[in-house]
Amino acid sequence: FPCRISLEDAPVGEEVLLLPFTHQDSRSPYRASGPIFVRRGLRKAAQIVNELPSYLTLRPLSVRAYDAAEAAARAATTLAPDFAEGFSALGFALASGKLDIRGAREPFERSYALAPGNADVLARYATFRTNLRDHERATEVILRAATLDPLNARTFRSQGDIRHNAGDHAAAIVAY
Repeated sequence: FPCRISLEDAPVGEEVLLLPFTHQDSRSPYRASGPIFVRRGLRKAAQIVNELPSYLTLRPLSVRAYDAAEAAARAATTLAPDFAEGFSALGFALASGKLDIRGAREPFERSYALAPGNADVLARYATFRTNLRDHERATEVILRAATLDPLNARTFRSQGDIRHNAGDHAAAIVAY
């Protein structure tokens, strides 16, 4: 198991402690916790700068999943150039997985132009707009999505993200 202190895999048979850990201790919808493993007897934390701990190179990472998602979305948009969901997925993979906001703009704009009546496409587009700090446009789009599909879970999530990004945390909690 990877040790949170040494940032190395514990050798097979070595005793490790399974401990609860709150990694996002806030009074918000983002509060999160989970278990961590710690090897016994460690007195000093690993000091790793500008590189990945070795145990991370041996496991699948979400970055690799985003590479596959980007490739699949590009294939979808090539095969079906009017498929809004494909462009929306490409925008999401670029913005969220690759942190390529500039590259995500065109696919998101294309998805919005192709499917202004699709609540899922609108919710992803609205979230993208709020990440650009265009909260007014994001709010306009997400309200249209909520009108189209008032039970769509993605619209609730996007409404919360938009309110959170705009600094209205009380409204974000209600939206989530």
